Amino acid sequence: MAAAKDLHAGWRLLRERAFYLTLLNSPERLILLFILEYILRPDKMASKSLVAKIFDPLVKFMAPRYQAAVGKELKKYGLRYEDLYDPMYDLDVEETLRRLPQDVVDARNQRLRRGADMSLKHSALPKDLQEKQTPFAEYMDDTLELVRLEAQERAELSTGKPYERSIP
Repeated sequence: MAAAKDLHAGWRLLRERAFYLTLLNSPERLILLFILEYILRPDKMASKSLVAKIFDPLVKFMAPRYQAAVGKELKKYGLRYEDLYDPMYDLDVEETLRRLPQDVVDARNQRLRRGADMSLKHSALPKDLQEKQTPFAEYMDDTLELVRLEAQERAELSTGKPYERSIP
């Protein structure tokens, strides 16, 4: 049952991320949307399909290369991967930021400001500073997992989140 929930959550996340690809006009977008919509549908997958067996080696081959490319782009602006989590999109991230120590939140905000400033100026950090960056160092992962576990427990108990937004 947990594996099915993970599969559904992963598929939903891929669909949400694919929405951003709809802004692009490329054959890759069409291929990804086709795969998401017609091939990797979790409601149609009872076991590992032939297509999944074909794409697993491709994903294993491409994942480290993609991670290296993302790390290189994050280093250019002095960002960390967890800086990209949006508190307006996910209330769990907002609650996590509330629970983190103030110096960690201030460092995150400074990195985001610097990244936005460098992006607007079309510049990058100097090479010596890029080498010192750690784009995949985790600073909010443990707290975020704790917040999500609390949210899951509240959902099982049918109680609302204390930080849940509602429309009056």
